[in-house]
Order: sequence, then C-alpha cells, then structure tokens
Amino acid sequence: TYSMTSNLSISGSTCFNVTAANVTLNCSGYTITGNNTTGTYGIYSSATNTTIKNCVIKWFYADLFLNSASNSNVTNITGGTPIGLLVNNTNNTAFSQLYFNNTTLYGIYVTNNSHRNNFTTIAINTSGSGHGIYLDGGSNVSFDCSGGLINGTNTTSTYGVYSSQFNTTVRNCVISNFQHGILYNTADKGTIDNDNTTITHSS
Repeated sequence: TYSMTSNLSISGSTCFNVTAANVTLNCSGYTITGNNTTGTYGIYSSATNTTIKNCVIKWFYADLFLNSASNSNVTNITGGTPIGLLVNNTNNTAFSQLYFNNTTLYGIYVTNNSHRNNFTTIAINTSGSGHGIYLDGGSNVSFDCSGGLINGTNTTSTYGVYSSQFNTTVRNCVISNFQHGILYNTADKGTIDNDNTTITHSS
C-alpha cells in the first residue's frame, strides 16, 4: 500500500505508473496536478487488482487510465481534465464515487473489450463538446449514477450517455444539456431505469 502525505505536481509526464499487481494507492485526499500535456495521466495502471482511492487529479490528458488492469477497484476520485476516466481492455472492475468537472472530451470513456464493469455514484460536468459517458467497447457494463448529475453545454453532437455495446445498464442518472441524453446505438438487451433526461439543445 502506498499513501500520499502531501500534494504532488509534475510537468510533462504521468505522475503514477502502476505496473505490478495487487498495488493499493491511497491519495488520502491530496491533489495530483499536471500541466495539460497530451498523453499524460495522473494515475496509469496496466496491472491487475489495482486499488486507487481518495484522489483529486487535474490537468492531465486523462485523470485516471486503467489499461489492461482487470479486477481492480477505484473509489472516490475527483478530476477535471479532457478525460476524467479512461478504461481500456479492463474487465470485472468496480468504480464508485466518480466526480469529474470541465471534461472537454469524456467524463468516462470505456473502450476495447472492457467487459463486466460496474460504475456507481457518478457526477460529471462537461465543457465545450465533451460527452458524459461514452461506451464503445465492453458488454455487460452498468452505470448507476445514484441520483448524480451528468451535465453538458447544449452543444451539437454530444451525448450524456452513449453505448454501442451489449447489455448496457444506465440507471438513476439526471442528464441535462446534451443534444442526446441517452443514445443506444445497436446496443442490444440494454436497460434504462429511473433516469431523468432534459434536452434543451435545438439541432
């Protein structure tokens, strides 16, 4: 287990790079700050059974990137960067208490064979033409916002939640100010439950 004891800043590179299995990183509520360099991440993991918790992350390309890091656990993450959370080729992982502000690309982006992941307690405020949640690579994925708000900027071609994948569940989300609140595109066997969507954009 690794625990932060102070805030950290880094320029031009990724701050934490987890490459060994069974690592716990507890930010202890401290902040990790980058300098908006493309291709950098606040925390990057390519290892299974990674636990990441209690982090405030800002000014990277993505706050948190799980890349082939299956069977992990991520909780209590606050971020504000082009991508809040990027999940690639990662399965059977639990994500909770995810709070992302001013994301210009995606609040949460799940891609490339990322199956059976569960997300709970989500709040996202996008900026510009950013999307809230975007899923284009992973079946049996569930998003439960627990009443949290996914808020856009009334911009053309934006999605509160987008999925093209089998058996996507979206529940208990309050979604507003996107061109499309929830869009399932060839996403068979999906579930939409107890969501409140308000669309004010005119195309």
